[in-house]
This record gives sequence, structure tokens and C-alpha cells, in this order.
Amino acid sequence: STLSAPLQHFISASLGELSQAIVWNPFEVIKQNQQIGTYDSIKSGFKHILDSKGVKGLYIGYGSLVLWEIPFSGI
Repeated sequence: STLSAPLQHFISASLGELSQAIVWNPFEVIKQNQQIGTYDSIKSGFKHILDSKGVKGLYIGYGSLVLWEIPFSGI
């Protein structure tokens, strides 16, 4: 391979973070909304977001989450 081992590890970790954020982000969106009192339960938050914004609503902040996590993966 033409990539150095550290760079390979960084790329692998970054791809792992991108993948895990696909699962993690919807929970973060609902949790943060619950913390500010928008929803009483996970179920009501999930339903309201899907009804009002669609699946896209569960991924608000995905880019920020990934940009936050990737540097830590590299370290």
C-alpha cells in the first residue's frame, strides 16, 4: 500500500466514526430535545420528529457530530 500505517489507521477510524454516527445521531437529537423539555419520552420525540421533519430530522447535526468525533479517532 502507498499509504503509511498511521494514515491507514486514521482513515479506518474516520470511516468507523462516520458509520457509528449514522446510528448515534438520532439518539443524540432526541436526547438533547428531551433535555430542554421538548419531548416527554423517546417515543414521542421520535414520532414527532419523523412526522414533522421526516428521517432528515433525525440527522440534524450529523456533520457537526462527525467533525467533533473524527479528530479524537485520529488521536
